[in-house]
Amino acid sequence: MYVQSMMEKLRQFAIEFDERKDVFEPGEFVKGHVVVDLAKKMKIKGLWLQFHGRSKVSFDIHDDDYTASETYLSHEVTLFGNEQGQTGDGPVTSHVLPAGRHAFPFQVQLPADGLPCSFEWQRYGYVRYTINATIGKPYQSTKKVFKVLDKGEEDSWEGFSRTHPPNMVRWNRDEDPDVSECCSTTTGPVELQAQPDRTVYCPGEVIAIRGTVENNSSIDDVRHVEARLVQVGTFHGKYVSWSSVDVKNIVERVRLPNSACKRGSFAFQSPSDGAVLRVPPLSSFSSLRFCRIIDVGYRLDVVAKMSSGGSPKVKIPIKICSCRHHPHGTAQPSFATPCAAPQDSAQTPCADPPAYADPLSPCATPHGIAQPPCTDPPAYAAPLPNVSGPVVVTQPTSRVAAAPDLDSSPS
Repeated sequence: MYVQSMMEKLRQFAIEFDERKDVFEPGEFVKGHVVVDLAKKMKIKGLWLQFHGRSKVSFDIHDDDYTASETYLSHEVTLFGNEQGQTGDGPVTSHVLPAGRHAFPFQVQLPADGLPCSFEWQRYGYVRYTINATIGKPYQSTKKVFKVLDKGEEDSWEGFSRTHPPNMVRWNRDEDPDVSECCSTTTGPVELQAQPDRTVYCPGEVIAIRGTVENNSSIDDVRHVEARLVQVGTFHGKYVSWSSVDVKNIVERVRLPNSACKRGSFAFQSPSDGAVLRVPPLSSFSSLRFCRIIDVGYRLDVVAKMSSGGSPKVKIPIKICSCRHHPHGTAQPSFATPCAAPQDSAQTPCADPPAYADPLSPCATPHGIAQPPCTDPPAYAAPLPNVSGPVVVTQPTSRVAAAPDLDSSPS
């Protein structure tokens, strides 16, 4: 009965961020309003906000369920009425909100340290930040997700890694258990090597690739060579003892042009021939500092697809970051000369990637892809003069639960 009566009165109950900004760095202020729109006046005990930051892992091995979790942020704000859980010596005072539209502003500063980057991987785990708004009593709640972008480690990546490309990587059949016998014949093996222009990229940038394929087989053709951007996640959970599972996800793939290589022939790929792969929009990057139950990384795979079904593969670790300033337009990377490449010819430098918006601007997604211009949020009537104002919090108390020591011996 109370719930039905409340639903008839409550036309809107929502959390809205100022300037529609829902991506924040550690130490920034999370600002917004809780909107309460009433068709009729309503008696409530209070209006509260709960800020939560949490990671969770769940997977199974041989029908055993492995789980783990960590807490990074837990904070509560009273916007109106009584403190949540308040009892006192007498009955808790109820407050009347008149009919109409009310906006209760909030401002909470995130801790400057200890917050891992937001992360989602379906079925296996996440790092997630939420705001829950609750009206009581009777109780009604609404939730809003926001993202945290931790760039603390990226400064160390940008200098050396961006201007020093990795060495040419050669496929080694003895170290690749995924390759069948068809990739090596009595005549000779298929030789594959590849090299990206650098090791750190942002969403929207182009990975320029050079490489060679030497087909020494007398019975097998290389149909084409494919470049893949692979996300690799490692999830740590506990059942009786700790265990881990590695999961891979191909987030982008492209077939390199003119990469077919018939038996007994040689092929060379370069950026001027179209051997490039653009990094797509991504919701997570190569850093999950402060999270001890999830590791995430990226690699570039260059794969030769054989006519007999084999797939020699070169695996090159790279990093994806959210950095906004990089030397792409000022310092062209210098490739090492492929040891098996034919005489090199002058190459056309890759075009600069398109400009992307500041990933922390109100009109940008977490990975920094520009969005259409924002429109001003609707104006809400301020709470009535007899309504006590909301609490403005500038330094929240963040309780971070002790995370399990993954390096300790299993219990």
